[in-house]
Formats: sequence, C-alpha cells, structure tokens
Amino acid sequence: MLIGVEYDKIEFQLFGLDLLEPNGVFGDIVIFAISIFFAYKIKQYGNGSPFFSLWAWFFIVFGTGFLAGGFGHLFFNYYGVPGKYASWYLGILSNVFVERAMISIHPSERFRRIANPLSLLKLVLSLIGMTWSINYFDLALDPAKGMWFPMFASVVGVLFCHVYLGVVYAKRISPIFRNLWISFIVTIPSVIVLAVKISPMQWYDKNDLAHTFMIFGMFFYYFTVKGYAKGLKNNL
Repeated sequence: MLIGVEYDKIEFQLFGLDLLEPNGVFGDIVIFAISIFFAYKIKQYGNGSPFFSLWAWFFIVFGTGFLAGGFGHLFFNYYGVPGKYASWYLGILSNVFVERAMISIHPSERFRRIANPLSLLKLVLSLIGMTWSINYFDLALDPAKGMWFPMFASVVGVLFCHVYLGVVYAKRISPIFRNLWISFIVTIPSVIVLAVKISPMQWYDKNDLAHTFMIFGMFFYYFTVKGYAKGLKNNL
C-alpha cells in the first residue's frame, strides 16, 4: 500500500500499441455498464414524468464520461491530456440532468422557475470555465487543474440535489429520498482517497478504490429512483 505517493502506471502492449492503466479502463467500463443498466431500468419506470427520463439521461452521460475517461487513460501515450477532455466535459454535463430531475418534482412552482435557470447558468459557467482552464493552464504539467471546474459542478450539484433536496424530499415527499444523502456519505471516502492518494496496490490504485465508493453511491441513486417509482405506483 502507498499513501501520499502513487505507483507507476501499468504499461502494456496490445496490437503494437503502447497502452496504459488496464486496471483503470476495466473499472471505467464497469461503471459504464452499470450506468447503462440503471438507465435502461429507469426508462421502464417512466410514467411521462421528466424525473425518470432525466435520471436515465444522467446515468447515460455519466457512464459515457467514465468510458471516455478510461480510453483517455488507455491511450495517454498518444493523445496526452487532451484525451481526457471529453470525460471532463461530460462530467460537467451529467450534473445538470440530476439537478433538473430533482427540481422537476419540487412542490413549489416558484422554486422550479428559479432553480431551473440557475442550474443551466451553472452548467454554462462551468463549461466556459473548463474551456478557459484548458487554454490558460499548461495541463501537461499539472493535469489536476483541469479537474477544477468538473469538481465545482459536481460538488455544487451533489450538495444541492443529494444533501439539501434529499433531506427536504425525505420529509415532504417520501422517506426513500434519504438514500440520496446517504449516497453523499458513502462517496465521501472517494474524495479522501484521491486527496490523500491511498493506493492499496498497483493493480488497484487510488482511482480504482475511489471508483469503488462511487459505484456504491450509484446504487443508492438507483434505489432512490426505483423506490420513488414504486411509491407512485402504489398510490395509483
């Protein structure tokens, strides 16, 4: 186990290509597959409410972002940092689907009228900021700076949707929404793992460990949507 430092990236050759991080690619493919499965299941719960379609789109975009990130790592020797741009942009975009899904079922029309434009404004500012950071910083020297705006979009979205609205909806709509703030607690270790750089082993490094906690969080997202759909069906 390493803490505070990182293992050397695993290198391998395939079809004459010099590739990197097969462990990371595997983890990202797993996240993509789970996301697509959840999106498919949520589509079946749809009752015409945008809540379900927006959650399904979140999982599609979220999972595609991780898949793109995996291939960015895999082909890093050929594309460098630009190979990660797609995953960063998709990460920012995915947040708006959750935000709009959660806003769509708020009982107050006034709240919805205010919150939806603010969500779109955050999206636009985050995308502009992402583009600015790509052009302003030398990300080849410090790729972590490229994560500033995706992290901003994610943190704001999580605190708003999973914590604030999760608590409010658990009281006003259904107890099932407590799964959202539980998901926030479950995924906190992933931030600690990445910040402290905790890598159990070379084939299961800090990114893989962080992704494991994220997967647990994804299941809580899905249980929330499934439980809400079941509640609506029982109330018919």
